[in-house]
Amino acid sequence: MAELEEKILNTCTLKPLIWWRYIDDIFFIWEHGEESLSNFMKALNEFHSTIKFTSQCSNKKINFLDVNIELSNGRLSTDLFIKSTDTHQYLESSSCHPYHCKKGIPYSQALRVNRICSNVENFDKRCNDLEFWLKKRGYNEKMVRGEVLRARALPRNELLNRPPRVVKDNLLTFNISYYPQFRKLKETLKETHILLTPNEEHKRVFTDVPIVGFKNNKSLKGHLVNSSLKHISLNDGKSQKCNGNRCDVCSLIQETSVFSKYDDTENFDIRKGPLDCSSKYVVYQIECNVCSDSFPYIGSTITKFRTRINNYKSAHKKFRKAFFNGESVKGIQQHKFHKHYCQEDHSGINDWNITLIDQVKGDLIKLREKESFWQHRLDTLSNGLNDKEVPVL
Repeated sequence: MAELEEKILNTCTLKPLIWWRYIDDIFFIWEHGEESLSNFMKALNEFHSTIKFTSQCSNKKINFLDVNIELSNGRLSTDLFIKSTDTHQYLESSSCHPYHCKKGIPYSQALRVNRICSNVENFDKRCNDLEFWLKKRGYNEKMVRGEVLRARALPRNELLNRPPRVVKDNLLTFNISYYPQFRKLKETLKETHILLTPNEEHKRVFTDVPIVGFKNNKSLKGHLVNSSLKHISLNDGKSQKCNGNRCDVCSLIQETSVFSKYDDTENFDIRKGPLDCSSKYVVYQIECNVCSDSFPYIGSTITKFRTRINNYKSAHKKFRKAFFNGESVKGIQQHKFHKHYCQEDHSGINDWNITLIDQVKGDLIKLREKESFWQHRLDTLSNGLNDKEVPVL
């Protein structure tokens, strides 16, 4: 962004009097008239093919970040800008935090108001509002007032021109989880520090009293929510043959790490595996090798996949025999699936193309949910051979 704005400003004939940017928010003063401002904004948006600018302009006042800037009698004045949606959710006074953290909130907020507000009237009004909202959060009125007055006593010019902070090197920090009982830990360390001085080695290491640094205890949210995502290796996810010497299912298995929707409009990675004929609790897809639309069927099994498919084979042979002999096939499940492979140009089991697409860990309910998900995701109820939805337990 810095490089872009430098190029933009170098190419402009008319330039802003002031150009200040914070990340992607920019404040500038234009003194060349509204028509030239419009041309300037147009040039900004034509400079880069994808980076575009929205603008807000005024002859009197405008908001930039948390500052309201007003032009009056040729002078600029600033005031604190608060969005209408701000709910002032400061830290609750009853929260289990060190007292200095709670005490620092009115002080730091009053410092912020002191830096932003250019006149005393606005400062007083904003500080009164701050005190009101902090008291609503349970803060002691006397403490809040004292911290606000402490911030007010500092000259605004000094706050706006702060010298760089000097950071001491090699400071020893004592980090510990915060408990209310540790409130006097700093004083205790000061009192007992003298016990380390007789020993020269201790005296060299503990030259100063350690700084006490409190860290947060794990909250209820921290216990319930795991922010680290489980790593999923896509390299292991695939459907493959078991290559067993006596396995009569391997010939139907497609070895792949991806599978597609019936019309090839979407591709999906197999994220579990490797899955083969011996895998349990798997979801599988059976496609037709003959038909161009593949007519997929989605099923699942808690037993070894080999066992499940052998049951399919037996059911299909029984269905095929009854179908061609004109006998009833009502007692055989997956009627729509078996009937498809009894068409004149189909040869039954040999037309099956099977991909193992998903797996769960020993949970029938989750397995049914996965099967139902893939039925709908791959649209096998309308454009496939599933004739009914999965009965999720």
